[in-house]
Amino acid sequence: ATTSQQLTEIQLFYWLPVFTEDCKKIHTLCQTILSGNGSLDTNFLAKMAAPLSQIATRLEHSLKFNPAKATEEVLNRLCSGINEIQTTIQLKSYLDLRQQLETEMQHKKMPSIEEIMQPLSGWHFQQLNFETSVEIAPSHWQLNNLKNLTMAALYCLGSPLQNGLAALNSEHQVDALKKGLHKIEPVNSARLTEPMAKADVVVHTREPLGSVQIKELRQEIALAAQALSSTSSFSALPEWPHQVVAQSYEIAGLEQSIARLMHEARQFLSLEDQDAAKCGTKHLNLIKQAQLVEGLKLSGIVVPVPHGVQSDRVEQFLKKLVPELFEEWTNLGNLYANYKGTTPFLEEPAAKQHLQAIDQMIEKAFKAAGENEALFQELIPADFREWLETIKNNNNYLMVRSTGSEDSRETANAGGNVSRNYVSPTMLALSKAMGDVVRSYFGYSSLQNRINAKLNPFTSRLKMAVTAQELIGEPIGGSSVPGEIPISLVLFSSEPLYVAGEKFRVMRISATYGHGEGVVGNQGIGTDMVLLLISEAHPDKLYILYDNKDKPERLAPVLTSDGIQLKKVPNLPSMQNSPVLDETLLHRLYLWGVIGEKFFDNHPTDMEIVIKGKTIFPVQARPVNRPDLLPTYVDLKKIAALSENSITQKIQGEVIVPGKGSVVAIENPEEILFAPTLKDAEDAFPKKAYKVVVVSQPEPDNSHPVVNFSGLGIPCLVIPQGIQELLNKVDNNHLIAVDVQRGTLNLWDRRLSSLDDYISKGFAVHPAKIAISLPLAATLPIRQEGQDVPQEIKDLILEIKSAATQEVAAAKLRELRQSGWLQNVKERELELNAHLQEMQFVPLQLWQGAAITTQLIKKIEGAFDEAEAVFATNFQDRLRPLFHVKVIENLLFNIPQAGKSLGRYSAVDIVPLHKDLKILIDYQKALTHPAHFADLLMLGHQGVISATETDWRALLKDLEPLVQSGKITQAQVRQFKQVIAKLETTKMLPTWFTLFFPKISGSNLNPQAKFDLLLETLPAKEVPFLNYFLDLHQTLK
Repeated sequence: ATTSQQLTEIQLFYWLPVFTEDCKKIHTLCQTILSGNGSLDTNFLAKMAAPLSQIATRLEHSLKFNPAKATEEVLNRLCSGINEIQTTIQLKSYLDLRQQLETEMQHKKMPSIEEIMQPLSGWHFQQLNFETSVEIAPSHWQLNNLKNLTMAALYCLGSPLQNGLAALNSEHQVDALKKGLHKIEPVNSARLTEPMAKADVVVHTREPLGSVQIKELRQEIALAAQALSSTSSFSALPEWPHQVVAQSYEIAGLEQSIARLMHEARQFLSLEDQDAAKCGTKHLNLIKQAQLVEGLKLSGIVVPVPHGVQSDRVEQFLKKLVPELFEEWTNLGNLYANYKGTTPFLEEPAAKQHLQAIDQMIEKAFKAAGENEALFQELIPADFREWLETIKNNNNYLMVRSTGSEDSRETANAGGNVSRNYVSPTMLALSKAMGDVVRSYFGYSSLQNRINAKLNPFTSRLKMAVTAQELIGEPIGGSSVPGEIPISLVLFSSEPLYVAGEKFRVMRISATYGHGEGVVGNQGIGTDMVLLLISEAHPDKLYILYDNKDKPERLAPVLTSDGIQLKKVPNLPSMQNSPVLDETLLHRLYLWGVIGEKFFDNHPTDMEIVIKGKTIFPVQARPVNRPDLLPTYVDLKKIAALSENSITQKIQGEVIVPGKGSVVAIENPEEILFAPTLKDAEDAFPKKAYKVVVVSQPEPDNSHPVVNFSGLGIPCLVIPQGIQELLNKVDNNHLIAVDVQRGTLNLWDRRLSSLDDYISKGFAVHPAKIAISLPLAATLPIRQEGQDVPQEIKDLILEIKSAATQEVAAAKLRELRQSGWLQNVKERELELNAHLQEMQFVPLQLWQGAAITTQLIKKIEGAFDEAEAVFATNFQDRLRPLFHVKVIENLLFNIPQAGKSLGRYSAVDIVPLHKDLKILIDYQKALTHPAHFADLLMLGHQGVISATETDWRALLKDLEPLVQSGKITQAQVRQFKQVIAKLETTKMLPTWFTLFFPKISGSNLNPQAKFDLLLETLPAKEVPFLNYFLDLHQTLK
């Protein structure tokens, strides 16, 4: 190689015969090594490949000047030799590993070649170009296809070691390989992610620790993890010249493969455990998940293995200490059987008396167990007590959970039974926590939830088991180290209300920092919402819709006079506005959600998960309970044809629970249950169910009342005000038509038409709550007036939703995408970028405005790509296209949602945003230095008087030279900005602009004097008092 670098082009040409001879020697050497007869190791080959590459590079260059056939042939042989060396190195490592496995297995029978090659029938392996031969040239062999290369590696693993890959040169072995290839039926699905990916996964999943079914499932999951984590292009084996081959997985096919393999492997992964079953459904599901993770050797996932006390053991314990409890329970059941009232049974004085007596007895029994070691040992099994010592030695705490009548297909009973967190692993603390859990089984919430679900808790067998796990949390008092702060989330593997039996998945995740009660409890903790779908436009990727919320606080353990309790603590500044979950975590969670769903009988699953560091800790799993949807809607197109509209008044609400998605006719105001919160409504839900629930306060999407009302199929809406006035108008001539899909209450005049004639079956809008945050480091305020959406745009959206055929919908979608209104949004981006290029000084707000515009257009284009892919597919689904139309609506109109979403912008925001940015551009261009008050310039529009905005900008412009010259110090500038920020935080800025600013700006004082007076409008000595009242205000909220 060194010599060849010194030769001229002509001299190099005469060396070709030497290079040709060397190529033959390379082939012989590789054959010798692979056959097991050579003593040279792969390090020698690796060193040899480098100089050969130098020669090849030199020859390639000389070929440009000497286009001789001989040169091209030698170059091809050299490149093939390099390829062969690298292939040999890889295959030799597999041969060595096989030898190692044979030694470890000690005379155990190796899998047959058929068994080893069986995974190659998987869906993802079938999209490769269907080659059936291994090319063998006279002077060298070369595998001509990635599939063949991988199969050759597998063949080596399954073949006798002494034969090796050199046997591929024999006609018999080539025929055998062809037969294996012919077993694979080509279908359109996906391609291999890397040249040796399949072989690599097979090698690492060939441990003799289970059935063939488990091995195949592990292999499929490993490939799925690789596909989700990469979803990009990889380089093929080093060829000459280098080529990049696009390779990917189709996720839908991957899920189907996992489902099939899970069905075959489930019996080996989930062992029947009668003892675990006696500890309740929640406990059993955790044990099953632990078996699943262990059986599949899933890295990065740890199920905190529970330890439980069986229901029979608790019952025997209570019968021994408080036998009269069961007599009280029987008497309560008899009262319920004979109850004929319409108010909630549990509100009856006699029922309350029985429940109070039972509660006191249970508390007494468990208190005794906490104070008497003999009773404690009688209640708690020996293995449980040994485990407690381990927890104690680790200085950790317990999560003591209910596992009674809950988490079943009949009822979730979410929130009905209590759990206790941060329980010390001591006899006294554990006994009290277990007592609290058992008391909740006989409590109002648990019994009422079951009654609401049409179950009779008094005739069912008592379920009193309790389970405990090692708690995954943070240090007492809260941590300031991000790695020590857990992420808690609820994951619905698929939301039935969003898909209604159609063959697509909408995975829903709610996540926040701190303890999980912040997600499922209405504690006022900001929670990110994520929807995950398989992309329609790019089937090898996920389509992620992320709603990033403001998260100033989290729930953390705090030591109080009453023990350790969950309290709100401030999040680190870096966490407050950042998404809780990044794409890597979302990919991992998606795969775990799919695995869990397929494991639990292929039924949508509700999972509670904690993430700490990089480890996923599943802590609960239960089936999602949803009634079948019976969708109907008030048909506005039919109503538009009436000479007089039957809807005389309308109130717009926000849907919390869509029920069954049906229109509900309210002829009597008493058919609507009113309550401040959904928890209040749940407690008041009587034996005679209402048709609709209306509350005045929003509710977290995964709160316990939401889960329970969803299972009941009862529609729930948020309407802060105005509904009583509407109800007062209900009479013989008027009823209220509740259009649950749209969240509207419509006062219907029966004299004009019959409601039944204007109710249509199906979906008018998708029931999903969709909010999309742009991936922005910072946001900018948008003027409240915004911009009206052109009527033709609204009409196009309606025509897409109501189109009779997919072809019509697709045409209207293209028309919407190409509309002048949307094209104007893109033109604004070009104009802004042009200004940025020509400006000497660019305020940060301009870069932020450009980022908002660019990211929004990117999201809109992506949404249209998804929708067009859906409408281009021939299927009869209704919700699937409606979902993607709703995404487009959100990006165009920004449909209002409860909660403080961050980075939410829509196309209607672009015009007012760019209007302000143009003002900022002109402001900066008028200066010879970077603007000092660019961040305050746009706040003037908050003044009530229109002239305030102009006066505000003029004053700031007058202050600029004073700051630049040093007459106004940077410390004063910071103080001024802090004053304005404080006024904005307290929402007092409009008042300040109306009452204080005009007097100062309109005076005859010079700019310096005006600035000094502005500072005095909020004296520094008053700021601590203002901060104190802000804290009080936040606490009250």
